[in-house]
Amino acid sequence: MDVRLASLGLALATCVCCRDARAQERRATPVDELDTHLAHAFTGLPLALELAAVAATPTLILSGADGATRRAFLGRSQDALYSRYAVDAGYVAPALVPLALFTLGALIDAPSARTPGAASLQAVVVGVATIFTLKWLTGRPYPSTIPGSDATHSDDPRAFGFHPFSLDRGTAWPSGHTGAAFALASSLTAASESWWVGVASYGFAGSIAAGMLVGQHHWLSDVLAGALLGQAIGGSIGRDFAHPTRARAGAVSWQLVPMPMPGATGVVVTGVM
Repeated sequence: MDVRLASLGLALATCVCCRDARAQERRATPVDELDTHLAHAFTGLPLALELAAVAATPTLILSGADGATRRAFLGRSQDALYSRYAVDAGYVAPALVPLALFTLGALIDAPSARTPGAASLQAVVVGVATIFTLKWLTGRPYPSTIPGSDATHSDDPRAFGFHPFSLDRGTAWPSGHTGAAFALASSLTAASESWWVGVASYGFAGSIAAGMLVGQHHWLSDVLAGALLGQAIGGSIGRDFAHPTRARAGAVSWQLVPMPMPGATGVVVTGVM
């Protein structure tokens, strides 16, 4: 119950702080311009962050940072309550906050709540779908499934082995809790353009990421990858909802144009990005 109340509190705070005049001019929905938003979420700066998430993982594994972080939190039984909070809130808030904002905004015809709600709902769904696809593609075991103290060291193949297309061997990378929390935070912040919302939502996202480490639920590289992916996708979608005209103007478009040539027939791809 406390987690649900905190999630509703974050939704109400977002509603109060959102004062974007552009949002007042339209009634956003979670499926608005989905194709355009997807194109933007996986190109340009978002793509750079997504590639950084991939590149950071072997770096943290080979440097020993994953193992060192796990050792730092081993035996912290006093943190069990915080760990439980991170798991529960990480499941509930990314779903409840967007739904509460969007529903409230639709019921009282308040675009200042409806637009961030629609943006965060789209961002969380896209982010979670992306992360769970990567989980299936990589199949990394969770720290808690590796018995023995040797699993805390970066040269232990059991701890750092990947088993692609094998869900039964583990789905640790990237962290879904962290990714969903950062997709929520970045989309709310970008769509509302309010620093108060940013403080509250990123504070929440950071607490979820820390809880994944404290509770031995994820490796450091899982958490960092989830945060970068959530930030990339959520920030891009939130900006597109905040500036729909600019988003449409920058949409990727292309077409195939027949190009007759002497003795042959060809096509040329033309378009704008």
